[in-house]
Amino acid sequence: MWAKHRRLIILAAAAAVLAAVLAGVYWPASTGSLVREAQSGSGADRLAAIQQLGRDRSAEAVEALASMARDPDAAVAAQAVASLGRMRRAEALPPVKAALHDTRPEVREAGAIALGYMGKRTDPQTLAAALRSDPSADVRAAAARSLGLVRYWEAMPDLLSALADPSEDVRREAGAAVRRLFGRDFLYRADDPPDQRAMRIAFIRSMWEDYQRSPMYERFRWGSEPRPSGSGAVKENRP
Repeated sequence: MWAKHRRLIILAAAAAVLAAVLAGVYWPASTGSLVREAQSGSGADRLAAIQQLGRDRSAEAVEALASMARDPDAAVAAQAVASLGRMRRAEALPPVKAALHDTRPEVREAGAIALGYMGKRTDPQTLAAALRSDPSADVRAAAARSLGLVRYWEAMPDLLSALADPSEDVRREAGAAVRRLFGRDFLYRADDPPDQRAMRIAFIRSMWEDYQRSPMYERFRWGSEPRPSGSGAVKENRP
């Protein structure tokens, strides 16, 4: 008798869990309820609500997230900035750009990552400035990664300089961005000895100077259509 009773309890619990899951799928929380949870909730529930707002994409959600991007709690502010970036809305750009000037490195890093999410709606000059001068290696690495993702050719001088950054993480992300832009592997490795890295950087720089004189450079500058991977790229000749 007890075994039968226990099976019924387990089935009822499973049904309740399934109903809750289906409710989240078919009857998602309203924007208003998510905003309230994001503003007044606590811990993981609050961060989850902020993350869900990033999928909302409504004007109300943008406004709420822009406000939370300045929250005193760095984790909350960083999550809000990340959610704004995933929206890929023009209205989300100002608070994401502002995050790059936050005093907290984790918020600035979230801003650099978010600008990479935003594609052609982003501000690549803000990313290039972060790569050049942010004191945090994590922020510089995120900026380098995002510059590669949005294919901002005009940042190539900054990326080439970042290949000699004191941080191996920054050098690695800058190298990946350079490969993405050129569509070629120049055999640069962030953990190679300094003399080997210097030789590869000099070679990439010479390729960049040649590329600037080619018709392809004007075609693929910022604002033009992204080029297919590997098409029109300068072929590598090992020095």
